[in-house]
Amino acid sequence: MRARPYQDQCVGRVFEVLGVHRSALVVMATGLGKTVVFSHVAGRWPSGRVLVLVHREELAAQAGQKLEAVTGEAPSLEMGDSRDRPTFAGRSKVVVASVQTLSRPERLARFDPAAFGLVIIDEAHHAVASSYREVVRHFQANPDSRLLGVTATPRRADELAMGQVFECVAFDYGIEPAIADGWLVPVRQQVVKVEGLDFSDVRKTAGDLNGADLERVLTAEGPLHRMAVPTVELAGDRPALVFCVNVEHAKLMSAVIDRYKQGASAWLSGQTDPEVRRRTVEAYRKGDLQFLCNCNLFLEGFDAPATALVVMARPTLSLALYTQVLGRGTRPLPGVVDGLDDPAARRAAVAASGKPWMTVLDFVGNSGRHKIVQAADVLGGKWGTPVRCRAKELAAEDADEGRPAAAVEELLDRADAELAFLAEEEELERRRHIKARAEYRTQEVSPFGGAGAAVMAAAPARPQEPATEKQRRYLVRLGVPWEESADWTKRRAGAEIDWRLKRQQQRAGA
Repeated sequence: MRARPYQDQCVGRVFEVLGVHRSALVVMATGLGKTVVFSHVAGRWPSGRVLVLVHREELAAQAGQKLEAVTGEAPSLEMGDSRDRPTFAGRSKVVVASVQTLSRPERLARFDPAAFGLVIIDEAHHAVASSYREVVRHFQANPDSRLLGVTATPRRADELAMGQVFECVAFDYGIEPAIADGWLVPVRQQVVKVEGLDFSDVRKTAGDLNGADLERVLTAEGPLHRMAVPTVELAGDRPALVFCVNVEHAKLMSAVIDRYKQGASAWLSGQTDPEVRRRTVEAYRKGDLQFLCNCNLFLEGFDAPATALVVMARPTLSLALYTQVLGRGTRPLPGVVDGLDDPAARRAAVAASGKPWMTVLDFVGNSGRHKIVQAADVLGGKWGTPVRCRAKELAAEDADEGRPAAAVEELLDRADAELAFLAEEEELERRRHIKARAEYRTQEVSPFGGAGAAVMAAAPARPQEPATEKQRRYLVRLGVPWEESADWTKRRAGAEIDWRLKRQQQRAGA
């Protein structure tokens, strides 16, 4: 499997960093191929065997398939009843293991640290957990071993630091630059205000909204219908993942959606029979099922590129959680961008594809004291908090006016321009109340000197400064054409601005 240019760059950087440090982290947005990256690293690792540690059974299967596609060799499996055993050709270079299995002392003891040169942790934001750290300590008994973590979300809701496990970040490629480079699809946001939805009394637990309190609010019949109806209407024919707060909420949400579009929805949880889960996911991927409701089941390692609508049916305070949810819809359709070397060509290919963008659907109500995360918080990295907050307000205002989903970048640009305009107005208002003390000098001249005229000589007049570019831009906003103010002085521009603002205020008062 051929690596993309940024994947090749990442692999090279990993070998460079791990030549100096014992551990490193790769941060790469969902949909950019973290598994492909660590498969290439594993295939090229020069010394010892490689252990790939995963969080869930489904992730082990996906990792195994990618590793075989990249390295040409099927990895060994250490999970449940499966054990890493030698074959007639010897042992596989790579072992894929679940942390639940390998954290058991009797299973961990089967592995000699001296035989392993590299441990890779998939979804490495889990690596601060005690089960992972126990496994890492076991293999780091080999002083020559190295540790590599890969994740899309290095920030955790509980604020535990990844620096407890990893020394440095070898490579970081986030969702914003990946969209700009055409590797991921643009994100649009649709906000729906739900009457009677009130989160003000919901408690905060471990950095996020309390699950039991959310269930009480979200599983009432009224909110269920007020969320299901716009989900069905706004989805159209697009495949949609619906993220719920818990199993009961997912079950009820699916049932209500089914009342409005019969046979279109199903729900899954971690307790669902594995075979039922496999068949249901396959039906969704094939397009036989449009809505798939879940509670935290598809936050990691779920690959369904056709997903074009992500429904956030549960509010969250966690940027990491929202980022994971958003990432379920940002993949382009298969074959659309690969083979194109130019970002503009990739963006054009995405725009012309059957999935030119994805939409995230957020439901808002009375959030009280809580600062609920939305798409602007994920994609607004280059903007400050005031801009991100205003962008969320603009999304809600669009919802009030019945406007369709807006591109998140557009919302952020609008918010930035609006706040800049308000800042200029505030500065002009402040300056209107300032009176400067002017320094001057006088000189008495004899009234009988020269032609006999009385002259009072003041300080030599200084040439007038031209209007500033900021003044001219502001004048355009107030209705003065740009070319008209070309030869205006700074003083005249200021007077004109004052006069026009006063006239606006008088009209508003009338």
